[in-house]
Amino acid sequence: MSMPNRFWIAGVVVTAALSAALVASIQASALDYVEVTALVEGAARYRGRAVKLTGKVVPATTTVGLDEAGKSTLTFHVADERGGRVAVFHRGPKPDAFRDGGVVLLEGALEPTGMRFAAHTLLAQCPSRYEEELAQHRAGGTSGGATAGADAPRRPGAP
Repeated sequence: MSMPNRFWIAGVVVTAALSAALVASIQASALDYVEVTALVEGAARYRGRAVKLTGKVVPATTTVGLDEAGKSTLTFHVADERGGRVAVFHRGPKPDAFRDGGVVLLEGALEPTGMRFAAHTLLAQCPSRYEEELAQHRAGGTSGGATAGADAPRRPGAP
């Protein structure tokens, strides 16, 4: 076998191995999206399994605290329109957009015991803000980007 053919064969083998590793990595990191009701009804199936969960924050269920290491904790309940409801625990600061009745997107898992969802990622939406921007845009006011930019952080020394 000539030298150039060996390089081509080695290149193909390396490319195939890297492609297989990339596909396996992507599949391992993909999380299933689960509704609150499905999570509650299928608790045995989802317990300990990482998933994405979305719902509305149930009013008057939010408690902010500190854990034994002095880190912020947040506990609250989320519900969906089908009536499912689950308690959530998150270690980390409360997002600025977090509100009673607001929509949250969580990544985490149902704890091995009990019915509490341990969220390692918490993203909060503020739909009223976007609805106001859309209404202004439809009325011929400023574009959504101009309104959103007013709250954007500025670089030091920028106007």
